Amino acid sequence: MLLRYGFYEGYVREEDQAEFDEMVGGQMVPDLSTMPGVLSVRLMRGTRVGELAPRWYHAIELGFEDEQGLLAAMNSDIRRDIARRPTPALKLFIGRTPHANFRLVRSLPGPSSRS
Repeated sequence: MLLRYGFYEGYVREEDQAEFDEMVGGQMVPDLSTMPGVLSVRLMRGTRVGELAPRWYHAIELGFEDEQGLLAAMNSDIRRDIARRPTPALKLFIGRTPHANFRLVRSLPGPSSRS
């Protein structure tokens, strides 16, 4: 399995968070899920843990069966159409949006997942 992440490294002003979250979760994520080769799309929100503030506001994970699936999505007309559209959400985000690809190497259940 291949995973592609888009990281939203930065922040959204508190007064803009609901609008930003709705645009990303209600429009961008569903659009990404229509690309060929995509098995799953997950939107994750950074959260404070104790005194540790989140580095990333959001992360979007796209799952693919293999490299061919990832390339099909990245080279698709659907992706080009998404990229050409204005993205008002990004005007509310202060930071940068690096992307990275990972190959799932190993996955094990933890003790809490066992019955």
